[in-house]
Amino acid sequence: MSNESQPEELSLYPELEEHPDCIAIAERCELLAAILMDSTDQYAMQPVLRCMQTYLLAMKSALGELLSDVRILQLTAKELPAETTSCFNPDSELLLEYCEAVTHTLISVVLPNEHRVNLVGLLYDLCYLQRSDLTAPRFTLEA
Repeated sequence: MSNESQPEELSLYPELEEHPDCIAIAERCELLAAILMDSTDQYAMQPVLRCMQTYLLAMKSALGELLSDVRILQLTAKELPAETTSCFNPDSELLLEYCEAVTHTLISVVLPNEHRVNLVGLLYDLCYLQRSDLTAPRFTLEA
């Protein structure tokens, strides 16, 4: 990916210039959300939220890309896990949209502490769910 085709905010993060896959980005988003959960000052959270916003932007393009052979091996199992039934089971694209909406709200709106804490917790849960979904086995070994 050439530097000319990247939005300016992506060039602020050298690790994104290495063009990580969606799993690596999801892992970083989960880490950023965990950092936000430890933050108490809404204004000190802003740089982390902007970083999160940039990673979510990178995730948009990464979700549509093919996985490397190494990732495919990591996501391969003898048997796929049994599907669990859940009333909340959004796909990766919808989870991304939810994360973007919560991040945008946290950046744009001064919230009472209780609401901010709840939204940061929601953002963490969404990032965790997305990372869990993306890292779950999805390929089986051929006999």
